[in-house]
Amino acid sequence: MRDLGAAGEVLRRELAVAGAGGLVLWRLRALNELGTVELLCDARGDRLERALELALRIGALDIAASAAVNLAAVHAMTRAIGEALAFCEQARQLAVPLGATPVVAAAAAIEGVSHGFTGRRVEMGRLLRHAAELAPHDADLASFGWGTGRGLAALLFEERADATAAFTRARELATPIRTLDPATGPLLLRAVRGDDVHTEITDPRTSEPRLTRTDDGHRGSGPLHRRRAVAWCARRTERSGSSG
Repeated sequence: MRDLGAAGEVLRRELAVAGAGGLVLWRLRALNELGTVELLCDARGDRLERALELALRIGALDIAASAAVNLAAVHAMTRAIGEALAFCEQARQLAVPLGATPVVAAAAAIEGVSHGFTGRRVEMGRLLRHAAELAPHDADLASFGWGTGRGLAALLFEERADATAAFTRARELATPIRTLDPATGPLLLRAVRGDDVHTEITDPRTSEPRLTRTDDGHRGSGPLHRRRAVAWCARRTERSGSSG
């Protein structure tokens, strides 16, 4: 299913039916998948936390590992780095005994990106290389490492050429997930540089962006928030140029 909104509606119905019928495994499945949809749409992790708790309670450790790594991702993307690292460790502890190497690789990548967001780029590089060794044929994971990891970390240090190269590499590796598009980076860089990117952004001249907060206090990070942030940056560039 390509429509996350429609997927959410189907999964909410599935969750209600499973709950009413006492179908614990189906309820867990629906909770986990609906939580993943909400992660992609709204950077929310409340249902994923419920899925993790239920999976641990009934011994569904593979689903628990998957939920933990997704929770690590949502916390990393909302700058709750301590929580992200804790969920990475939990995912790794659950996945290693199961032989779930893709989950171990994803946990390593998210842990690396989390370190990059706080400026620990040596540790980021080590963990991203480890993730690539564990999953050498996973183009999406490699793209995530280059774009969300190396690209954004370079931006933090105002290394725009390195950031552009990393984002470009990310785009070459895989077709990005729409809500986690590492190729959004070059658009932001071009706006900072003063290029006209308005035609590439939805509603570019709306009011300055407000990052919405979810029920648990985290900031939303969907594509519209990024487009508005880029638009705001472009307008600031225009104002600086006109005042000079």
